[in-house]
Amino acid sequence: MPIGELAQSAPWAADVPVAFLRFIGIAEMAGAAGLILPGVTRIAPRLMSTAAAGLALIMLLAVAFHIWRGEPFIIQLVVALVAVAVAWGRAIRSPGL
Repeated sequence: MPIGELAQSAPWAADVPVAFLRFIGIAEMAGAAGLILPGVTRIAPRLMSTAAAGLALIMLLAVAFHIWRGEPFIIQLVVALVAVAVAWGRAIRSPGL
């Protein structure tokens, strides 16, 4: 999505550098791939907990960012909590799956 269109739906996007936006997008896509691909391919499934922990960190930082800007942050908080649950579940509860 072009930055101009993104800024219309997410006003904060106009206030941060484009390189930072791209870094966030790449990090989130890598995290999503890390959640899906090991489970589908059964190659290194332990990486799923690492990917979930990374996504949880990104989302918790997003919560702090939106609190700092005085914006709603409930969606980021929910995603962070789900990612923490997945990381815990894959690392502690059932690491072999």
